Amino acid sequence: MRAGTPEGPLIPEPEEERLRTYFGWILVLAGAGCGDDDDRVRCPAGMELVEARCQPIDAGVDARADASGSQDTGTDTGVDTGPPPCEPACGANARCVDGRCTCETGFDDCNGSPTDGCESALDTVSDCGACGRACSFPNATAACVDGACTLAACNPGWGDCNGDPDDGCERALDTLEHCGACGAVCAPARATGTCTSGSCQIASCDAGYADCEGGASDGCESHLASSQAHCGACGNRCDETQRCVAGACRLRVTQITAGWRHSCARLADGTVRCWGWNAHGQLGTGTTTGSLRPVAVIERMGSSAPLRDVTAIVAGERHVCALLSDTTLRCWGENGRGQLGNGTNVGSSVPVPVVATTGSSAPLAGVTRVVAGSAHTCALLSDTTMRCWGYGFQGQLGRGSWSDSNVPTMVIAESGSATPLSGITSIAADLWHTCAALADGTARCWGYNGHGQIGNGTTSTPNAPVVVIGVTMAVAVTAGHDNACAIRSDGSAWCWGRNTGSMLGSILSSSTPRAVPELTGIAALELGAAHSCFQRVGDSRLYCMGYDQFGVLGDGPPFSSWHPVAVSGLRQVESFVAAGEHACAVEAGGARCWGRNDFGQLGDGTTTDRESPVAVLDL
Repeated sequence: MRAGTPEGPLIPEPEEERLRTYFGWILVLAGAGCGDDDDRVRCPAGMELVEARCQPIDAGVDARADASGSQDTGTDTGVDTGPPPCEPACGANARCVDGRCTCETGFDDCNGSPTDGCESALDTVSDCGACGRACSFPNATAACVDGACTLAACNPGWGDCNGDPDDGCERALDTLEHCGACGAVCAPARATGTCTSGSCQIASCDAGYADCEGGASDGCESHLASSQAHCGACGNRCDETQRCVAGACRLRVTQITAGWRHSCARLADGTVRCWGWNAHGQLGTGTTTGSLRPVAVIERMGSSAPLRDVTAIVAGERHVCALLSDTTLRCWGENGRGQLGNGTNVGSSVPVPVVATTGSSAPLAGVTRVVAGSAHTCALLSDTTMRCWGYGFQGQLGRGSWSDSNVPTMVIAESGSATPLSGITSIAADLWHTCAALADGTARCWGYNGHGQIGNGTTSTPNAPVVVIGVTMAVAVTAGHDNACAIRSDGSAWCWGRNTGSMLGSILSSSTPRAVPELTGIAALELGAAHSCFQRVGDSRLYCMGYDQFGVLGDGPPFSSWHPVAVSGLRQVESFVAAGEHACAVEAGGARCWGRNDFGQLGDGTTTDRESPVAVLDL
């Protein structure tokens, strides 16, 4: 019955629809279907009609499949072809899965709005692996990799020094411990460092040092007190004849000699400095005033100009002689025995020329080497002959007489001969005796022989050269107060005479030469009053042995030793001398002395004895 018809009462159309639905449910529940007339049987929302029954929509697939006997064909009436579409349609970076919009991997709907889909990529520092998961580190740039937060790079001036990313780049790279990089310590040598903009710089140098080369890598590399290239100030270079001492360029010492209580040094410019006892004018200053530090030997009386062109110096007990570049000699000091060789017996506090002969003003020329004893002097000439002058009472002048001479006299070949001793290669003199080595490897000595220092097996004193018994291969000779030694070509040393204070090692005193076991590989040997000093081939150190009175062995507290001991602190010895009771050496262009110092002969400005080497002032 339709609403609004004449056949029945007027019922509103919605009510009629409600009644029809109601009766339809009754039929369904009673199992009484109405055929296929869907106009009369309708299912409520969320359900569908399957085989005349209302079923939930989710169950429809199975029911429809049952109706056709197959789930695959989808050709039966009422069977769906797939899940219902998502309404509304899924947005960007999303797809419909089982009727629902699902975000693609790595994306999410972080703003909650379906209209723009899954708008957020989950590989950003603001959404790393999940919406709102921020990624950041202190003092660093962060990165999101595979959904995990990682430290990409430190901000300029910062570093991850502990290797823990949780605290980011925790170190400022402007500290002394981490300057420009983790662990890059800013500690320039001999300086105070500062880290500026990640670069290690020198804030200040230690006292006495300077950064003359520039840059902190080697710190303040220049010691201004001793640097040859930067002496006293950057760029102030000392030349090859100088060395830097206390920040000043000073001339190098090239040779040193010593007498009984005084010492002298030859400098690289050919001048001479002396110091110590000066009662006889042996310092060469024109006065008899002693000095505790080096003073210049002057050219002549009344002049302030120094003596120049000196190539070698030698000191006797109270006098000094210098060999000049023109092969002539100048001597000064005591002259009571004629040891200055100037034809007089008058002492001189300034250098005087050694003359050739009596009554002549012509100088002795052709000199290649000069040596001195207590009060006599000898010179080796270029023709390999020898001249001596001065004290001759012990026959030490070698001219066959017992008298003095104040001019050079020829050393004869043997007693009673008028022939000069020739073929001489090395000469030596000390207290009252003289020796020479010849080109044939033999040795000759003459003079006082009370202790067998002439080496001929007797204690008789000869006034002319005699052969030293058993010496062969001799290349050099040296003399002490009461003894002498020959250095052989094999580096051994053969010595004779008195072994005072065991200065000759373990051998006994002897009037004939004996090999000294302690003296092997010898390059140079010097004998003093009761000590000896030597260098070995290839070794720049210095060794001494013997009686250690006044600390003359130079190894610290005085203990005598017949074993060689190294002189303390000397590593680069260039030349040396053993005097009566003190010794001196040239090391790296400077002068060092040790031992007795009662007249300031050590040159350190005091009169204190020294058991180890001290620097000679101003040298």
